Amino acid sequence: METSTVTVRPIVQHFSDILCVWAYVANARLEHVAERFADRVDFELRFCSVFPDARGKLGASWKDRGGTAGYAEHVRSVARRFDHVEVHPDAWAVVQPRSSIALHQFVKAVELEDPASSGAGVPLGQRLGHRAAWALREAFFRDGRDIGEWAVQAEVAAGFGLDPARIESHLRSGAAAAALESD
Repeated sequence: METSTVTVRPIVQHFSDILCVWAYVANARLEHVAERFADRVDFELRFCSVFPDARGKLGASWKDRGGTAGYAEHVRSVARRFDHVEVHPDAWAVVQPRSSIALHQFVKAVELEDPASSGAGVPLGQRLGHRAAWALREAFFRDGRDIGEWAVQAEVAAGFGLDPARIESHLRSGAAAAALESD
């Protein structure tokens, strides 16, 4: 009788918000760790909304520190400490997405379109959802685009060869919202 052993790899649950500058900066480190320990550890990428009402949050929490302009300068000062990221002058100063929830739902919709590319055992850098989240972060932080707008999200989807109408169907059906709620 043959016996087989099943190797269970530990899972690191990584929570982030697409609009968080620290998540933007930390992405390179996350990918480095995932690549270095790919044979020993797996990652579950999850979202928590730090900016569910971005404009309201910044208006209230930064009102005595320069408001949204003060926060935009804070974000630029964080990014200046790291050579691998850029922040567009309009990010937060002019371009202010309303909420990160729609962004997180978009990534979940992308994952629903190709579930096999987002699960355990798939290298982090090859996961469609992870790549879509990074594309959104770059579009906002580096390029100064309003990623809260569906038109920008649709461009991101098309950039991955996905049909934006199919992504939108996951959003409209509530399937993406349900997947996000599981986080």
